[in-house]
Amino acid sequence: MLHPSGENLSAMRTLSRSSLTMTFTGRAAHAAVSPHDGINALDAAVLTLNAIGLLRQQMSDDVRIHAIITEGGDAQNIIPERAVIEASVRAEDPRALLENVQPRVENCARGAAMATGAAVTIEEGGPTYLSIQPNPVLEAIVDASYARIGRITEPHREEVFPGSTDMGNVSQVVPSIHPNIEIVPGLTMHSRRATELVGGEHGDKAVLDGALMLAMTATNLFRHPAVVDEVKANFVEGIRPT
Repeated sequence: MLHPSGENLSAMRTLSRSSLTMTFTGRAAHAAVSPHDGINALDAAVLTLNAIGLLRQQMSDDVRIHAIITEGGDAQNIIPERAVIEASVRAEDPRALLENVQPRVENCARGAAMATGAAVTIEEGGPTYLSIQPNPVLEAIVDASYARIGRITEPHREEVFPGSTDMGNVSQVVPSIHPNIEIVPGLTMHSRRATELVGGEHGDKAVLDGALMLAMTATNLFRHPAVVDEVKANFVEGIRPT
């Protein structure tokens, strides 16, 4: 798989990511006349975000937690009876994510619900994306393919790229590679500038060069069974996605 970027990378490591939807249910009441009759679901959501903010202090450097409130009430004079948080929780080690980080984030929501008297349901918003397992043999082949089409790649990086992709799930069960291809130097993806460039000549060139690089890489593997054996020898099966 290939991803547009602001640089040419033969391979990258990513973070695992789980997606959570936390729905708080309270009891509506008039905020001025009878606030004592209400249970504020929005308070529970705000308290959850504060708890997550404090939790970050005890997380390792690779952990990323980001969330938004997508529902928080319908009228300012009515105590909200429903509030919803959409959150992404990331960590490099998929086991650490699933067994440690995600449960602690969920407990932030449960504790906030208990403190405010609200109820909370927590659901996964989509499949968990596992981190990419690198393969040094495939990386070397991609590097050579890039060189043949005149693209200079950045040196190999040990640090993790703090994004996530379902390509990581593939890499846990079969040898995989996820290089980046430069559109223009230093470009930040998922930005308005990237949107402008990918639809023009720079984006077209990246698509054509990227397709050629991937085809050359695949051809190398088809032509040399011994290289495929070396790729497999450098692969360790990880977590099987559920």
